[in-house]
Amino acid sequence: MMKSFYLITCLLCLLAMPLWAQPPGADTTVVLSSGVEERFKLVLEDRFEGPKLDSKKWKVTEGVPRDPEMKFQQHYFKPENVEVSDGTLKLWVHRDTMLQKEFKIWIDVGMKPFVADFEYSSAEVESLEKFGYGMYEIRCKLPQGKGYWPAFWMYGEPQGRNNELDVFEFWNEGAFLRGFAPKRLSRVQHMTAHFDGGMSKGSQRGVDASEGFHTYTLIWDDCKILWFFDGELRRSLYRYKGVRDRDPDCSRAASRRNPKMNVFPIDEGLRILAGVAVQSGKDAPDEDTEFPQAMEVDYIRFYERVD
Repeated sequence: MMKSFYLITCLLCLLAMPLWAQPPGADTTVVLSSGVEERFKLVLEDRFEGPKLDSKKWKVTEGVPRDPEMKFQQHYFKPENVEVSDGTLKLWVHRDTMLQKEFKIWIDVGMKPFVADFEYSSAEVESLEKFGYGMYEIRCKLPQGKGYWPAFWMYGEPQGRNNELDVFEFWNEGAFLRGFAPKRLSRVQHMTAHFDGGMSKGSQRGVDASEGFHTYTLIWDDCKILWFFDGELRRSLYRYKGVRDRDPDCSRAASRRNPKMNVFPIDEGLRILAGVAVQSGKDAPDEDTEFPQAMEVDYIRFYERVD
């Protein structure tokens, strides 16, 4: 796989026009349509070129870390489903029957035991280090089929409040009044910000992300969050309502009396996660869903902004 791959983007967008002036893996500069240059310094990079996962950067999820009642997803994370080979990280999903499987999950103030049956095992990795404002990026290829729920996201719980940014999530899509729509699988990128129970969500339909590798980028600072797909802007979210790229640092909006704010995560340390969930109930895999499949990751990077 070409590790020297890079993309120079100069696409006209309504809200931003990013230009990555350096190849991935180097410090880089992004130029917004407002003319503002934002410089970033590479802090974390994993190209997954070794024989196994780097335990100094990542920990492997095991068990059921969330949704113990299986309302939305139903799978068991297994460490053996994480593979590093041929220059990529592979997060495998298997049809894997496990009866009366015991697990524990943190609820409120302590660990509580559960017992459940599982039909699928999956994989997820989480960064050991926490990160804040900056630029997050992944290049990956997704699994495809009913029930697969791949995601690349950042999460933390400062003072017990959920604090989350979803660079992408893909799940089953439906057609109006027609139910499940197979032709929409792996085509709709969901991009969401969460804080303290609130949520700001957006989505955009595009190419089938399971047919090849694509680059997903998120830029986050105290004013804005920008989501990119292969260098093209897909979504913008500003801290203050009514702000556009003509006020790139939000200074004018912040100076207003009682400015209205959007749901916006806080800069108090988020861990990076990449993995695949399996949907439950009516969204669960069917007889046409192929197993095993993997979310295959070429690289993951984090950059800090340089003032």
